[in-house]
Amino acid sequence: MYTVDNAEYVSVNGKVTLEQAKNAIINAATKWQIEEITPGHMTAKLFADQKKVEVDIKYNTKAFSIIYKNSKNLEYDGLRIHANYNKWIQELQHNINTQFDNL
Repeated sequence: MYTVDNAEYVSVNGKVTLEQAKNAIINAATKWQIEEITPGHMTAKLFADQKKVEVDIKYNTKAFSIIYKNSKNLEYDGLRIHANYNKWIQELQHNINTQFDNL
């Protein structure tokens, strides 16, 4: 199972505010339903072909993490999960990183 753990932001000037990090994640997660829990913590849900995944996204001014929370119809057995999950998380991570190219 693919996990993103404290992936550092790549930005031009090396400085990212919490608000910039939040906006970058929201802008990157175009296919996801985002809910802010507290500053620095969101949940994201994705629905696709009778499948559902929910992740926690934790972020600060230096890095972000994407952590599995729940799923439906992805055959999660505690260690392994449907390959689509890994693809979706890698795509989300890439999209978040791309948002920092313009800072």
